[in-house]
Amino acid sequence: MRLISWWRVTYLLAVDYYSRWIEIAHLTQTTSSAIIQHLKSIFGRQGIPEVVISDNGPQYSSREFAKFGETYGFTHITSSPHYPKGNGEAERAVQTVKHLLRKAEDPYSAMLNYRATPLQQGYSPAELLNGRKLRTTIPTMSSHIPNHPDVDKFKEKDHQLKMKQKAYFDKRHRVKALSPMDQPDQPVWIKTPRVTEGSVVNSQPNPRSYILQTPTGNQRRNRHHLRKRSLQPSPGPGDIPRATSLLPAHAATENDVSPGSQLPPPPLPSTEEETKDTSTADAPTEVIRSRAGRIIKPREIWDM
Repeated sequence: MRLISWWRVTYLLAVDYYSRWIEIAHLTQTTSSAIIQHLKSIFGRQGIPEVVISDNGPQYSSREFAKFGETYGFTHITSSPHYPKGNGEAERAVQTVKHLLRKAEDPYSAMLNYRATPLQQGYSPAELLNGRKLRTTIPTMSSHIPNHPDVDKFKEKDHQLKMKQKAYFDKRHRVKALSPMDQPDQPVWIKTPRVTEGSVVNSQPNPRSYILQTPTGNQRRNRHHLRKRSLQPSPGPGDIPRATSLLPAHAATENDVSPGSQLPPPPLPSTEEETKDTSTADAPTEVIRSRAGRIIKPREIWDM
């Protein structure tokens, strides 16, 4: 469930996760009371769902909407802030509805055809939600209309399709599984909206959602926004590492030399090494490049 805007008009969109049945309602106001009235109308036709998933809009976080959920007996779950993928079924339904409204002259006929068209699993949203096919302008044999779907077969095909889509998405985006943060007071980096420090207070019943303690207060974020942070204390005055000797372990020191002995003189460099060092010192050590990466050669000015 979420709000969408189309041609400067706001609509309430509700989609059933099981059947993909979509309901849209025109809103003149975006207050909690207006949304509750349209939801009552939808629930009166289709029944009350067990779970209602929405974003974190002010319409759904009000006391009036919480009382409405208690009265009608459904559980209200909100997606993680700054993570619209948590309400992915509604996001996909928004694309479907906008695609239909963009090309259809009659929006009601477009929604009727969508609800009566079989999905990739072999059944239409009307069959899955109402247990029957809808009559449309397309000629259909009467023997095919009262066809009840096989629920077990649908669930198996739907699960296989979702796993296939997940495999394609994970391969394309190189998705890696993130380990849960079950340790209390786990220090983390929070990426949204800015990178800040924080610690995990507890996890929420929502999928991969955590309550975090930050310098500005408690926040709720998805596991996608968190990275583990190691606590390394800054070095104090007594933690400065001592300078280690650069001599090799077998090198002789002044204490190892007897008073009467003399240290051997250092070996003289050979002529080949001197020539090599001289040529290396005469060579330019810095190469100047332009912004495009081309080498800039210095100008040669001749004395005429």
